[in-house]
Amino acid sequence: MLLTWINTKGVKNGKIIQTVFTFTKLFSLFGLIVFGLLLGASADVWNANWTNAWQTANLKMVDGQVVTTALSGMAFLGAIAVSMKGTLFSSDAWNNVTFIAGEIKSPERNIGRALFLGTFIVTIIYVSANLMYLAVLPFNEIAFAAQERVGVAAAERIFGAGLGATAIAVMIIISTFGCNNGLILSGARIYYTMAKDGLFSARRESLTNSTFLAQGCGSSAFGLRCSASAGNTGICSPW
Repeated sequence: MLLTWINTKGVKNGKIIQTVFTFTKLFSLFGLIVFGLLLGASADVWNANWTNAWQTANLKMVDGQVVTTALSGMAFLGAIAVSMKGTLFSSDAWNNVTFIAGEIKSPERNIGRALFLGTFIVTIIYVSANLMYLAVLPFNEIAFAAQERVGVAAAERIFGAGLGATAIAVMIIISTFGCNNGLILSGARIYYTMAKDGLFSARRESLTNSTFLAQGCGSSAFGLRCSASAGNTGICSPW
């Protein structure tokens, strides 16, 4: 509700919050990657993880033992689809910057640039984070991390159990707060633009408080869903 109220005061206020939390999230992620490579990385773990990296297999934990079953054909394609589920969901809002195209300078240049740079930066972060995980955690610990929270497992290996879990919790809070603000900032513009084009109620031709309130409620519900799942590697963030 706080973010909704701030965004009712104008796009500049929402922009400042988005910029601050985006940079904070990026620096915290880069910090986790750097500290992971400097403090937690192990040559033995890295080499062991890449020994059979290109062999396709299904891993199951049975009575405390890892059981490996070869994958091929449709089973292999299905495994790829399932593994991509979280990553695709976390990237779902990559195009939200287009919602404010009518309110920024030189949209014909800046929209394309924002889409490309944003996608490129996120790709670099995700790939770097996963390479760090492979350098810090043995493969079985990645596959069977508690509650699928690989980022938490890596942070605890790097900083220790207490500090690692706290660091990830703070990063998730920052990520969820910034995600909510981005959704509220951009989402309310959909109704505004549709109304301008005659595709929605004419009452939405101005960005009223009620427009932001509707978007804020939806974003809050989405944020709760993200925060409940954000410990794994695919929801909202690469931790």
